[in-house]
Formats: sequence, structure tokens, C-alpha cells
Amino acid sequence: MDQDRRYEQAMVAHGDAVARLARAIEADPQRREELVQEICVQVWRSLASWDGRCSERTWVLRVAHNVAASHVDRERRRVRTHPEAAEAGDDGRALAELERRQAVAVVHRWVRELPLLDRQVALLFLEGLAPVEIAEVVGASANAISVRLTRVKAALAERWMEAGHG
Repeated sequence: MDQDRRYEQAMVAHGDAVARLARAIEADPQRREELVQEICVQVWRSLASWDGRCSERTWVLRVAHNVAASHVDRERRRVRTHPEAAEAGDDGRALAELERRQAVAVVHRWVRELPLLDRQVALLFLEGLAPVEIAEVVGASANAISVRLTRVKAALAERWMEAGHG
């Protein structure tokens, strides 16, 4: 199978996960789209090096992880702010949906504030990867990932409680 076809299949299968990872890493929509494009280009360029020792999903997310890490490093060098947009609704369901979206936005903001490795571990966990798979993606031991996940979840839960959400 040629590289273009393999790329298409990989992105059809894992493009949503790449988009979610980018959304959690980058708040700015334009920069987020640039990040997704960078990831896609790198997946295409690197396809020939995928040897099948891990699942295609793990491999694509590892490429995405590496590109996202480089993106974060570049963005840290830039001084910028992340304005938060406010939404409004007027009926009960709209208000409930607004509150849910705001809660999700709060958690996403908190995840973006985590140190890079914690952020990536949390995102990969939310993508449904097991600690062993996350370890393959980030290049750490499964035990270290399990410990890190426990600490990240505890920190986010504590922050949630302190913010008066539960």
C-alpha cells in the first residue's frame, strides 16, 4: 500500500484523537489548526518509519505527542494570553448545557496549565489509552505513568473541590 493511502487510513482512524489532543494543548483556534496540520505532516513524513511494534493508534499519538511538545516549547517562548470566551443561554436546558460546557472548559484550562508531561499523560488517558500504551507514547515506564495519572487525577479533583464544584 502506498504512503498516501496509509496516511489517509491512519488519519480516518485516529484523526479525531489528534484533534482532541490539539484542542487540549492549544486554546487558540488558529494555532490549534496549525498544530493539527503540523501533526498531520509529521505523521505523513514518518509513516515509512512505523515498524508495527506498537499499534497504529499508539504510534500516531506518539508522533502527535512529540509535535505537541515542540509546539508547547515554541509557544512558551512567545508572550501571549488566552482570553476566555463567555457564553450565554436563556432556557433551562441551555443553562444546563452552558454550565456543562463551562465545567469542561475549566477542566481543559486546568489540564493546559499542567506541566507538559502531566498534560500529555492526562490527554492520552482521556483518549482511552491504558498506562502501558501511554508509557509507549511518552517513553516512560507503565508504573511511572500509573503514579503520574494518580497524582494528576488527585490534583484535578482537589482543584475541582476548591473551586466549589462538588
